[in-house]
Amino acid sequence: MKQILIELDFPEGVVRFPFKKKKEPRLLWHIAYDLLPVCDVLTEMGSEIAKSFGHTVSCRKGCGVCCCQMVPLSPPEAAIIADIVDHLPPARKKNVLTDFAKALDKLDAAGLKETISNIYSTRTDKKEVLDINRKYFELGIPCPFLAEGSCSIHPHRPSRCREYSVLSLADFCKNPFDNRIKRLPLTIKLCESLSHAWSTLTGKPPIIIPLVKALEWVQSNRDIRTLSVYGAEHVAKAVLEFACEKANKIGRDRMKGEIST
Repeated sequence: MKQILIELDFPEGVVRFPFKKKKEPRLLWHIAYDLLPVCDVLTEMGSEIAKSFGHTVSCRKGCGVCCCQMVPLSPPEAAIIADIVDHLPPARKKNVLTDFAKALDKLDAAGLKETISNIYSTRTDKKEVLDINRKYFELGIPCPFLAEGSCSIHPHRPSRCREYSVLSLADFCKNPFDNRIKRLPLTIKLCESLSHAWSTLTGKPPIIIPLVKALEWVQSNRDIRTLSVYGAEHVAKAVLEFACEKANKIGRDRMKGEIST
């Protein structure tokens, strides 16, 4: 099977990512799934840069505190989550579906269920996003895939989970909104790039879906499961080019901030 080599210059370093070419159409969420490892590559690069400055990632298996924060998904990633749930063993699937339902009930009781659907829109200011994320965290809603403090779908986890690493003391994460958490400053935000691709293909405005609402959203937007495209390698390249452009803007803005202070 032929493949192309996508080469892009991110602030963390040059990424060379092979992507398979196919003549037949491919599902958009399959393309999204194949692009998730790019986040791992950049996380490793960022970790090496941090290490050169005397910092190490403090995240360890069994912590799971970040798994009680709100996780943003693109529409293709929501379809990935739905497919994962579909293929779980019956007993495990029942438990996970129950946990999704409990999460939504808890959000509904707190008056946040509809609010969280819109907080990542461009119309929502950063302070409001932070306030709603804090309220979500204070509800103590664990990710439905969290099991014994660890991610039960770790090889298949969403892009934002792959991009989130902490350099500060692990104990600080118990209260991430009041403690001075130092995150690994990655510039890639693949979730937004995948949402942009979905928007381009469907003509709908780009959206971000909180993970706990993924199954509900997919149920109401079933076409996300079947949305397919020819020339998957071109779509993949466009997604990564968009992500790289945004990442380099973030890098330039950070540099301007450091120079001006």
